[in-house]
Amino acid sequence: METAIMNEARARDAWCRFPCSDLDKRCRQFSHTHEVAHAVHRGMGGDPKMTRTTRQSLLLLCPKRHQHHRFSVDQKTLKWEALTDEGTDGPIRWWVDVERLPLALREEWMMMPLDGWLLLASESAPHIYLPFTEEQQDILAAIQ
Repeated sequence: METAIMNEARARDAWCRFPCSDLDKRCRQFSHTHEVAHAVHRGMGGDPKMTRTTRQSLLLLCPKRHQHHRFSVDQKTLKWEALTDEGTDGPIRWWVDVERLPLALREEWMMMPLDGWLLLASESAPHIYLPFTEEQQDILAAIQ
């Protein structure tokens, strides 16, 4: 059952939901190597009670943005939040940990969010991003 729900999320997203730059086109391609990420980690041994594995709490991410980069969900330097009751079936927002950004970038933009997170991108629908600010474009380029 858990695998079936994860496959539904994979089919819904088709490619990485992170707003990849033109420099990283692999992120935008459909790939069997992309991974299904949970909003709340399912823990060792999976999610036998199916409390953390719902299609609305899963995203398809490239391995880089899931866990294999210093700016990734598993490194806790990126996070997302659902913007509607539809969860990840609807639009989401991406946040980046400001403290982990290059110092020169933080100084240029004088980034001082109170909670340590800066809005990186917002979707209007899955895979449809609102226009990026110049600051967001600089951050996306810096974390590739």
